[in-house]
Amino acid sequence: MKIFIKHVGLLFLFAIILSCSSDDDNGRNPQDPTDEYFIKANIDGEEKVLNFENFMTAELGTLPINDLYKLVLSASRPGGSGEGIQESISIDFSLDNPITVGVYNQPEDLPVGFLHALISYQNVNLSDEIGETIFVTDINNPVSSLEITELTENTVKGTFSGIVQNPLVEGNINITNGEFFLNLVVINK
Repeated sequence: MKIFIKHVGLLFLFAIILSCSSDDDNGRNPQDPTDEYFIKANIDGEEKVLNFENFMTAELGTLPINDLYKLVLSASRPGGSGEGIQESISIDFSLDNPITVGVYNQPEDLPVGFLHALISYQNVNLSDEIGETIFVTDINNPVSSLEITELTENTVKGTFSGIVQNPLVEGNINITNGEFFLNLVVINK
C-alpha cells in the first residue's frame, strides 16, 4: 500500500509541476477545447476526449534519481467555476536509456518507481458511485502498453492502453484505444 501511495504521489507531483508551464495562447481562450492537441481513450468502453488547452502537458527530460529518462503526459477536463479538475488521464513513462519512437509493454519495478508506462485515471464523478476517484496501473500485476509513433522537439504522438485499479475498491478500469498528440516541452537537453 505504501508503494502504491508513493507511486500515485510521484505521478501527481510530476503532473502538477509539469502543468505549470507558460504558453502563448495566440488569442485563444486557453479554457476552451482545442482540435489540435489531446489525450483520448475508451474508459471501460466510453470514449473520453481531454483536449482543454490549459490543462494538457507533455514533458520529456531526465531525473537525477537513478538517471532515468522520463516522459510525462497529462490532460484534464476542468469543472465549472471553482470546481477544480473533474477528470484526468496521465501517463508517467520512465526508461533507463533515451526515450525514442517505439513500443513499450509491461512495466518493470524499480526501487524508485516503474520502468515503462504507469497510467492513471481520475474522475471525481466516480466518487458518488464507489467513493474513490484515482485509479493507477496495478503495481503487483502491471498491464500497460505505450507506443510512441512520433517524437520531435515540439510534439509527441502515440497510443496507449492498460488496466488501472484502486486497491481500496474492487474492480478494474480498462483503458483501450488510447491516443495522444501533445505539444512537447523538453527539459534537461
